[in-house]
Amino acid sequence: MKRYFILVCLAVQVTAAQQGIDWKRVVDLREKQVRGTVLSTQDQEYLAKALASLDSRQNSPMATRLALAGLTGDGTGEVFQAQPVRIGLDRAPVEILAATATDGRVIQGSYRRPPGKGPFPAVLMIHGGLDPQRPEKQSWFLTECPVHTRLLAAGFIVAQATFRSYDRQNLLAPGPDLDVEALYMKLKSLPGVDPGSVVLFGGSGGGSLALEIASRHRPAAVIAGEPATILFAGMLKTGDYEPRLRMMGDPEAYYKEEQRQIMESKLRRIQCPLLLLSGDIHPLKVMNHEILLPAAIEAGVKVEWRWYKGEGHGFYFGSATPVETVVKVLQDVTAFLGKALPVSARSISQ
Repeated sequence: MKRYFILVCLAVQVTAAQQGIDWKRVVDLREKQVRGTVLSTQDQEYLAKALASLDSRQNSPMATRLALAGLTGDGTGEVFQAQPVRIGLDRAPVEILAATATDGRVIQGSYRRPPGKGPFPAVLMIHGGLDPQRPEKQSWFLTECPVHTRLLAAGFIVAQATFRSYDRQNLLAPGPDLDVEALYMKLKSLPGVDPGSVVLFGGSGGGSLALEIASRHRPAAVIAGEPATILFAGMLKTGDYEPRLRMMGDPEAYYKEEQRQIMESKLRRIQCPLLLLSGDIHPLKVMNHEILLPAAIEAGVKVEWRWYKGEGHGFYFGSATPVETVVKVLQDVTAFLGKALPVSARSISQ
């Protein structure tokens, strides 16, 4: 949290004098909002005014801080306002999904399947951040996350992927991608899974990994929540936080010919439909909307884009967002997958 405190202080010094907005108050209100506290009308109006005035290019630190409200990092420490759908572990237990990457490393994810024989469509959920997810956190996602449990109730096998830690000195070194790739291939081979109906659903860094795997294989579809395309395009190489802030605030300055060729080459290899989910706070929206989206269309990717006004990082997994947003995410996702999957999901009784 220390880095966020520094970012808030810097952002307050820069913008308060310019706009007359108390950004410390804004951060406090945003933190309360994402935890489900009912704000007064005056506080709601103040927060809305501040968010509307926020320029992600000019003040990337503050935009990032507000987008990560309710989280302790990129996709970790989630706060769920919406309740999960309760499906008993006797009917859908948490099971181990173990796979071996091409470099010999064993990686372990988890999954839940609906009752019955199938065949079922399946969704591989890929968390963000740069470090692996503990087994108990995987189980927590599969039983407590409002999006994961609703997908299970809708009739999908839902798997939670993880990956080895990134090399902080070279984020582009292979490793995390090999782990997710191995789990994807293992999921396709599970009994009861229709191998032609396996979906990749990643958020933040997990969104970048979902795009990466889709450029090598042919999943039924990809859903990417605010993908970290500064990774996908080969721009961000270090785990230091300051460089990513600069890149997200001004991606054009770092998206050179080499990076353009890398990303466009990958996009041309994606042969499945792609759904991009984006809030309007996190500065990744600049890279994703102004660079990724046009490049994907030009490459021939069947891409759809959905905006979520007022939403920060993690909303696509149901984190730091009200139940209304969770319902909208599920509506958008299931409508998209209904067009893409050869095997339809069938809702299960609870």
